[in-house]
Amino acid sequence: SGVPTTAVFVSSAVSGTDEGSHTFSAQSIGTAATGRFVVVGVVTRAASARTIASVTVGGIALAQMTKFDNTATTLAFWGGYVPTGTTADIAVALTSSTWVRVAIAVWAVTGLRSTTPFGTGSDTTMVTGVMSTTCNIPAAGIALALIYAGTVNTWTWVGLTKGADDSIESSSPGYASDSFVQAQTARTVSATGS
Repeated sequence: SGVPTTAVFVSSAVSGTDEGSHTFSAQSIGTAATGRFVVVGVVTRAASARTIASVTVGGIALAQMTKFDNTATTLAFWGGYVPTGTTADIAVALTSSTWVRVAIAVWAVTGLRSTTPFGTGSDTTMVTGVMSTTCNIPAAGIALALIYAGTVNTWTWVGLTKGADDSIESSSPGYASDSFVQAQTARTVSATGS
């Protein structure tokens, strides 16, 4: 009952500069609204996994919602309520050291009932060009996804709607999401690189 949660993919950006912090200027964050929750997906690559110290949107500090490390790659979702503005500077900083590349993806979420993820899923091994996982999604819920791999140009998604592909040097992060009216049990989400 009530207003369903919806997630709209609005923008993405990349940087291949070796640094420990970066500000992505004037990024789209969607339509201003009371209760708008902005989610920033962050992908970093370095010699080893990195700890993200902070993410801000227009000076508003977000909170880390979930994080996944795989050797030299870190993927994380950060979120917070940002009710005003349609664009904002988005700043990402590490606790120490530097990355060799970083990407962000931005979603505008409305109708959010909890800032705690219902569940998470991951895959670290690409088999014949495919990475796949399963996830449980509550009724009127949303699912957001990040992916990262080298030597991939584009991603084809099954189970979620593609937001965008990006390219940083020889690597390609990708992003996808969907909103669901009905609950999903063990929904398969996969991405095929080409």
